[in-house]
Amino acid sequence: MDTIYMTYRLKTIAKPEKIEVWTGFDFKGRNGAYSQMKWNKDHFTGTDYDHRGKAKAVWQFEGKFWANDVDEELGNYDYLHPEVRRDIAIWVMWLASQLKLGGLRLDAIKHYSGGFLREMLQHIDRTIGPDWFIVGEYWREDSVVLAKYIEYMNHRISLFDVKLCSNFSRLSFQKDPDLRTVFEGTLASLKPQNTVSFVVNHDTTPVAPYFIPMAYSLILLRADTGLPCVFYGDLYGCIEPEVDGRTFSSLASGGVLVPKLMLARKLYAYGSQLDYFDQTNCIGFTRTGHPSRSGGAGLAVVLTSGWTFASKRIDVDIYDIKPRREGRRSMSSADEIRQSQSNATEPNATNP
Repeated sequence: MDTIYMTYRLKTIAKPEKIEVWTGFDFKGRNGAYSQMKWNKDHFTGTDYDHRGKAKAVWQFEGKFWANDVDEELGNYDYLHPEVRRDIAIWVMWLASQLKLGGLRLDAIKHYSGGFLREMLQHIDRTIGPDWFIVGEYWREDSVVLAKYIEYMNHRISLFDVKLCSNFSRLSFQKDPDLRTVFEGTLASLKPQNTVSFVVNHDTTPVAPYFIPMAYSLILLRADTGLPCVFYGDLYGCIEPEVDGRTFSSLASGGVLVPKLMLARKLYAYGSQLDYFDQTNCIGFTRTGHPSRSGGAGLAVVLTSGWTFASKRIDVDIYDIKPRREGRRSMSSADEIRQSQSNATEPNATNP
């Protein structure tokens, strides 16, 4: 945490004053069916709105202290309050009793106490079990900060790779992008086992349509880019009424390539990986495959951002189609894979 910033945000800049805020939430209609918690001002550290004066600012409630283990964008729940901690602990156990869950997606975790979350993860492991997959949305491009956060959580949590998403957007709109830089500064390059990689979602910066299949090939087919997450809109379209009455339903490459890439992941994305990141506008990689999957077949991927054909020489291990002892490789060759584009309005990704 930035010491200068922390000093600034902890500085009181005004005298105490009375404001009107909404902090009482008792949910009378539920009659305590799900929780006995009655929220009041004691359960909050501060607020950012005075209902009486219609003013926006940051008010710290008297007798309360800001948490130090949050991001600069702050939050307002008082996770030091025992009633707050207890209610959330009870809630997560109730959730597990009602639904057959395999994990949780935690939203906006940078806004609340990291110490509280670490204790909550330990609570989940003790009461529910260690098998739940936990992913947190910590929206920050500084992957070093995210990596340290993962370490603080004892590697019990995965985080979305925000920097990789940003790189996809940046490269897709550049005139002459250097594809070799796509993984620079990413969380996947630091903590691949605790990374959830994605291309776009409902509120990210856009990625040029032609680039979306290429981006998905980089998160779906590689061995070291974390656990991939495919956006619903890239499979089925984003349909929503617009002001002029039209609807927006745009699918990259007609919605064909992303499902094919998902299938290729299932069938062929196994074994060791060899990268060919030696050209600015044309990169590639191979996966050697595994004898127990698809007859030992692997895959080769070549991507280009150029408007003309590009070529890349890659080494491909080929398995004998006849059964051999332990799937032994029968030959090795070097194939030159060429990609060409003609009569296209946008560059296209090569199928694996």
